[in-house]
Amino acid sequence: MENKSHALVAGLFTVILGIALALAAMWLSRDHTERIDYELVTRGSVSGLAPESAVRFRGVDIGKVGSIRFDPDHLGQILVRISVDKGAPVTRSTYAQLAYQGVTGLSYVQLDDDGKDLTPLPTSPDHVAQIPIQPGLLDKLSGGSEALLIGMQETISRVNLLLAPENQTALRSALQSLDSAAASTHKLSEELGPALARLPATIDDARVTLAAVTDAARSYERLSMRLQDKDGTLVRLSEGLDEFNQGVRAVNSATLPRLNALTEDAQHTAQAVTRAVDRLDEQPQSLLFGISRAIPGPGEPGFVFPR
Repeated sequence: MENKSHALVAGLFTVILGIALALAAMWLSRDHTERIDYELVTRGSVSGLAPESAVRFRGVDIGKVGSIRFDPDHLGQILVRISVDKGAPVTRSTYAQLAYQGVTGLSYVQLDDDGKDLTPLPTSPDHVAQIPIQPGLLDKLSGGSEALLIGMQETISRVNLLLAPENQTALRSALQSLDSAAASTHKLSEELGPALARLPATIDDARVTLAAVTDAARSYERLSMRLQDKDGTLVRLSEGLDEFNQGVRAVNSATLPRLNALTEDAQHTAQAVTRAVDRLDEQPQSLLFGISRAIPGPGEPGFVFPR
């Protein structure tokens, strides 16, 4: 009887201890973080997302997914309720994307902020704020796959058109022309080899010539400065020309009046000689008898009408 009582006490103690350990484990594992709720809104697919999926803000765990349901007020719209830490930096410009965990097919919510409006997004149990879900990289790729396939088909059609028989002939001709041009270029490079080999010597000659031209220019500059100096040749030549002009003006002022008077006297003498010669030609006898007076003509004093 005593053994049974000891066994009962031991059993009760074991049960109580187990319950205490379970309660302690539950208490220790309990999340004491204060959380607030938001709703993610999307019309796209949320495949791989499930309740208790992680919610991260730029890779940092800030909460978990609470529930996933359809919006009864908007047909086809999905509402994802999330609970995040109260201190999470959720703002009016925060948006959500679905990110995938490796190759498992499971996804989680990735929150991010574009920085346009850093005002905190207010929320409450009665009016839960909504955050839009933007398409992720895989969604963009899947959405653009149709356009990508159409582009690939167009590219293949253009390649087939390019490889048509007539285009192949033209391409072959172009390649042959390119080969001929390459051969001509190679030949031209071989012909230019000697000229290029002489190019350094030509450059040296050009440098020597340029140096000589530079020296000549400097010599000309020095000569010009000497000629333009106060005691230079140009100054002396200018002074000599001024003195010559002054002498010419002096000669003109003293000699020209006399020369003009002499010229007038010579003209009068020549006129007198001319008149004497004319008279001698008309009356040669005037050398012996002198000059006879001419018979007065009509209207002159002493004129007599003949009878």
